[in-house]
Amino acid sequence: MPTPQYCRLDRDLSSCLFCDAKGLSRHFAHTILGKYPASYELCDTCHSLQISKVAWLEESYSPLGFHADTGSVQRSIACALFLRAMSRTGLLPRHASVLDFGAGSGLLVRLLRDFGLDAHGYDRYTRPLDCEGFITERLDRIAPHSLNLITIIEVLEHLPEPLETLQSLAPLLTTGGKILLRSEWFDDRKHGPDWEYITPEHGQHINFPSLLGMRRLACRLGFTGVPLPFGFFLFQQPDQGRPFFRSHALRLAAGWAIGHARAVGLCNFKHAMRDKHQQVDAHPQD
Repeated sequence: MPTPQYCRLDRDLSSCLFCDAKGLSRHFAHTILGKYPASYELCDTCHSLQISKVAWLEESYSPLGFHADTGSVQRSIACALFLRAMSRTGLLPRHASVLDFGAGSGLLVRLLRDFGLDAHGYDRYTRPLDCEGFITERLDRIAPHSLNLITIIEVLEHLPEPLETLQSLAPLLTTGGKILLRSEWFDDRKHGPDWEYITPEHGQHINFPSLLGMRRLACRLGFTGVPLPFGFFLFQQPDQGRPFFRSHALRLAAGWAIGHARAVGLCNFKHAMRDKHQQVDAHPQD
């Protein structure tokens, strides 16, 4: 998760971030950081959720702000195992060139390198110390058409301008290159104002795309959007087809690896979620 020292990119939307439709309607409201009123608006077309008027990001990302990403370590382990399964099932070259965008601590990059992938980390707002020596300082120093994969893990929900961010990254991909995203995808049939992913206590989550919204966003970028197991979503070039067989093999390979990790106490998030709730209780909103 990105942890910038400051953020000036607040926004006021008139159309959906994901499908660009004009129809947005108030779905529910929250108070961010205990003091900023926020309207969570539902797109009438793709049923994605977003906060249109955002004016607190500088405070949300302040070093003095509240940060409770207790699941980052187990998430990195689960994501590394998933990418290893992608490599073993042919969805990714065995020694693929990978950029982890919004790398945070850099732990995912280090794990991917330990699996033999040529991974590097980029984070505009913090230094990924766990992958020291394999940090990309500036995106404009990456050669165009040189990356097999860009990973965007638990970052999309933070971005004030997700389309523009993805548009800046797409030219870095080689022919057949892909973008792998992971987040919690919004479903208006089951997610309401009490959805845990809303996190009004820190206000950093401002985008909540549906699976349809992700497909529409992929199309706007010139990609095909493919949902994958375990909350992942793949943007791939249209001429690559839909990887039905490989997706099934990926589910089996990733399920086996992640299942074994859970058996020894990893990737289950039980204690990380307990610690998150303890941190929230220790930092009540004003």
